[in-house]
Amino acid sequence: MHIQSTFIHLDKIGKKSEKELWDKNILSWEEYQNYYEKDNLFFDFKSSKLYESINAYNTRDIQFFTNGLPNNEYYRLALSFPEDVIFLDIETTGLSHYYDHITMIGWSIGDEYNYYVNGISDKEKFKNDMLKAKIIVTFNGSMFDIPFIKKEFPHINIPKCHIDLRFFSKRVGLSGGQKKIEDEINFKRNKSLKNTDGYMATILWDMYKWGNKPSLEKLIAYNHSDIEGMKAILDYSIKEIHKNSILKKYFKIPYKFTSKKSKLKKLEIKEFVKNNKIPFDPKSTLKYNELSSRINRNIKIVGIDLTGSEERLTGVCLMDNNNIETMQIGTDKDMIECILKFKPDLVSIDSPLSLPIGRISVFDDDPGRDEFGILRVCERVLKKRGVNAYPTLLPSMQKLTKRGIELADKLRKLGFPTIESYPGVVQDIIGLPRKQVSLDLLKKGLGKFGLKGEFLKKEVSHDEIDAITSAIVGMFFLSGDYEGIGDLKENLMIIPNLKAKNNPRKIFGIGGQIASGKTTAAEILKDKGYEYTRYSQILKDILKEKGEIVNRDNLQALGLEMSKKQTEFSKKLFETIKDFNYVVIDGLRYPEDYTFFFEMYGFDFNFLFIEADDKLKEARYISLGNTKEDYLKAISNDSEINIPKLKLLSNNIIYNNESIEVLKDKVYEIIEEQK
Repeated sequence: MHIQSTFIHLDKIGKKSEKELWDKNILSWEEYQNYYEKDNLFFDFKSSKLYESINAYNTRDIQFFTNGLPNNEYYRLALSFPEDVIFLDIETTGLSHYYDHITMIGWSIGDEYNYYVNGISDKEKFKNDMLKAKIIVTFNGSMFDIPFIKKEFPHINIPKCHIDLRFFSKRVGLSGGQKKIEDEINFKRNKSLKNTDGYMATILWDMYKWGNKPSLEKLIAYNHSDIEGMKAILDYSIKEIHKNSILKKYFKIPYKFTSKKSKLKKLEIKEFVKNNKIPFDPKSTLKYNELSSRINRNIKIVGIDLTGSEERLTGVCLMDNNNIETMQIGTDKDMIECILKFKPDLVSIDSPLSLPIGRISVFDDDPGRDEFGILRVCERVLKKRGVNAYPTLLPSMQKLTKRGIELADKLRKLGFPTIESYPGVVQDIIGLPRKQVSLDLLKKGLGKFGLKGEFLKKEVSHDEIDAITSAIVGMFFLSGDYEGIGDLKENLMIIPNLKAKNNPRKIFGIGGQIASGKTTAAEILKDKGYEYTRYSQILKDILKEKGEIVNRDNLQALGLEMSKKQTEFSKKLFETIKDFNYVVIDGLRYPEDYTFFFEMYGFDFNFLFIEADDKLKEARYISLGNTKEDYLKAISNDSEINIPKLKLLSNNIIYNNESIEVLKDKVYEIIEEQK
């Protein structure tokens, strides 16, 4: 129906009153005016909403009507001002407004179809047509297309009068995606596009940006079909609204949008694609060479795409700089043996490595199941960013989570820093197609990223490919181009951050046996301006809270008790220093101490191990007023047993067998090397 037969935007008129007017054969504004002037001597036409409506219609002030009509009646404006309607559809690299971006935009006004390709087209044509348009028609545009457009074009004009067909078509019983609805209304697409959908559109863009120019032609053709499909859905919905309501009794549908089908100018598009260079994809800002230059050292990383059972093979990647070797391994024992042999700087695992805060078990009989749920903070963050992440304790994920936590615990006890990664989100962030889209394209993308190896030439499993992506997360972590999402109480998930801005920082951890001089070395760093902390201070604070005497025996006993959850102990200490960029930590005793702080700081964490001759350590201890028996008792305490293992993890071993001045020189030399 036409806007000039509409009355619900007038004062004190709703749908019921509007129908009563039609029943009285008042079918236009003119008839309404005559009716009221005749019936009401006090009717002031020039001060009425009707007078404003006529002026708005004559001046094409669609905004006036938009403000007065309910959203589900905007179609009346489209029928009345068809030349001001723009049908719009976008294609993107994925579904996340946070990580993905527009690849192209298609739009049609009347029988004209135009398109914008990101990185190639001039933006002005699109912006000008949007400025001219007063009514916009999309499919799911309110939730998808419009937010993406506002992100890409922050100051663009978006008509307030928006008909979102996803919701409008539900009014006539149509639901689901656009292609499903097109099938229901018998809209036929070109046979060459029959199997092309939104997912395939991302593949077409990936194929194009890596050299296959005809893929862009197909992407534009697919977008054009979406536009024409929307015209058909709008026409069908309007027809059904009329057919199943009182409208058919009084009005004819004044316009059909499919009467203005736009033509796809294939030759023009072919020339456009041929004559333009393939644009640089903004998501591929950081590649292997850039990350490697920031790390500035040789690196070894193990990436693992873990399965929920040792009976199913796990994909494993050994990354030696940019050289990649992949394999499939069954048991945790075999995996650990492989890692021990490879000696990586870091292990990156695609699996949840922690429980939601409050949970104590992965299974549904956990007493905290109902209160604390199955999602961790990191998964909630990803969902808000438009990335689908499986809940950690979904029944199908429980065994995987249990295995991941246990494997990470074993690796940390062996001194291997271990982070949690999620290949899917990594692929989204750095512009790689997910394996579900195209394994071949994903492999090609990994090659473009700068990796080398047999995996590029031979057939490998999708688990091995995901393991490679997990290893890439390790590179982003080591270069500092990462974000740790979640809550530290649960542990953090590491994902790339292409715009990371890291402040300079240096964190020194110091370990060594009793009387080796580790505290002296720590105090040297403290005198140089480093914030000083020590594990024993946390123990002292706990003893004081309990009202117990603070002495070596109690400290060692509490330290041994705390070692059962050593990483939680380290987290308590971390909370006291997290706001400082230059820190020295005195008293590392367990491999988990080293792995925790490496997982927090990467290569900004430097572990110094202070060593001294046994006789010298004994003499120093006795000189403090202790006996030889005291020294032997202290050195044999369970809390000291693991300390020699730490020596194997240190990147700086200082032999402190001389004077304090010599020790100072050695510490100063290390400080200079780390600048």
